Amino acid sequence: MDETVEQDEIRARFAIRLIETKRPDFITVYLTGLDTEQHLSGPLSTASKAVLERLDKVIGALRAAGEARAPARATICVVSDHGFAAVGQDVNLYAAFSQAGLLSIDEAHRISSWKAMPWPAGGSAAVMLADPKDQRVRAQVSDLLAELASDPVNGIERVMTHEETAQAGGFPNAAFLVAFKIGYEFGFRYDMPLLSTSANLGTHGYLPDHPEMRSAFFMIGPGVPVGRSLGEIDMRQIAPTLAAIMHVALPDAELGPLLP
Repeated sequence: MDETVEQDEIRARFAIRLIETKRPDFITVYLTGLDTEQHLSGPLSTASKAVLERLDKVIGALRAAGEARAPARATICVVSDHGFAAVGQDVNLYAAFSQAGLLSIDEAHRISSWKAMPWPAGGSAAVMLADPKDQRVRAQVSDLLAELASDPVNGIERVMTHEETAQAGGFPNAAFLVAFKIGYEFGFRYDMPLLSTSANLGTHGYLPDHPEMRSAFFMIGPGVPVGRSLGEIDMRQIAPTLAAIMHVALPDAELGPLLP
C-alpha cells in the first residue's frame, strides 16, 4: 500500500467512479498523503503545504462528484484523526528493556523472548506484560520507567499506570503508558544509547491534551450553518452527527450530535 499523495489522487478517482456508477448513499475516502509527508518533512513544511494543496483539489473533486450525485442534498465532511508535532529525538525503549533483561534479542536482531514489551505509538508507548499477573516483573518495569523518567533529558513527560491509562480511554490491557514530551518519539533501535536522532521530522500519538494533537473537522451541506465555528469539539460527536444526518440511530453513542 502506497500512502503518498499520488496514490490519494488515484483513490479519489476510484471513489468518484463509484459515486457515479454505484450511487452510494454513504461513502468514505481515506487520504494518507499529508500524514506521510508530515512524518518525513515535519508539520507545516514546504513539502507538507504542497501536499495539502494537492489534497485540496482532491477534496474539491470528491465534493463536486457528491453534489452532482445528490444536488442540494449532499453533505460533505472532512475529518482528520490527529494533529502533528515536530520531532528531533528517538527514545529507544527497546534498548532500555533489553538492557534491563526484560526482553531478549537474537543473532538475527529480532526479539526472541520477552517478559515486558513496549508497544510503539509515536509520541507514546504502551507497556505490555507477557504475564499480567507477574507482580515481580511489574515492579521491575515500574522501577525502570521511574528511573528513565527521573532524568528530564530522556524526554519522558509522564508514566501512567494501568488504571490511569484505562480511565483515559487508552490501551485497556497495558500495564503502563509512557508519554513522551513533544519533540520526542518512540525509537526502534535495540541497542543503546537511549536517545538518538529521530528518523522522522514529525509524528503524533502524544497525550490528547497537547494542542498540537488537535485535529480538524469541516462540514458543508443542507441544514449545516454557513460559516459557523464549532470551536473545540469531542471526536466522539462526529459519528452521531453523521448518523443524525442519515437518520440512523446510534443508541450506544457516548455523546450526542453537533447539530440540533
